[in-house]
Amino acid sequence: MRSTWFKKARDECTGFTLIEVLMAVSLLGLGLTTLIGVQTGFANQYLRERDLTRAALYAQYLISGIEGDGKVPSEGEKDSDLESALRDAGYFEGLDNADGEKLRESMATWKVLIRTEKIDLPPMEDALRRIEVLINWGESELDNYSVVYFMRGTAKLSFPVAAPS
Repeated sequence: MRSTWFKKARDECTGFTLIEVLMAVSLLGLGLTTLIGVQTGFANQYLRERDLTRAALYAQYLISGIEGDGKVPSEGEKDSDLESALRDAGYFEGLDNADGEKLRESMATWKVLIRTEKIDLPPMEDALRRIEVLINWGESELDNYSVVYFMRGTAKLSFPVAAPS
């Protein structure tokens, strides 16, 4: 009688074995680890794209300032921090409040290099100016943005006129 009671109790017993619980916990841990890794990757990609977009807008603003100045820029390189370059271009006018201060703090490590070269196109000397704006905001080689712009140089276009015969 005792053996039938024990057999009956064993057959009706439900639940999970230790190995099943361990497998479930390990699969859950593996899945969560993968999910956290993917989420971190998305966050890093978002930050990179945000900085890249900001760099493109700042470079466009600097080029617009050079173009709108009406003067042909001189040859050479100008290396400075981005805040100074934007301030010289008038970017912070009217932003003397907390928002302007927050913006200036966010670009504390950003650097800009503006390189201007003269391009000769025979028969004209100094026909074009090549202006490259390079913005760098981090240690990685991926943390930079470069844009090249061409504008008219100081050359005057003149054609030789043949004397009437």
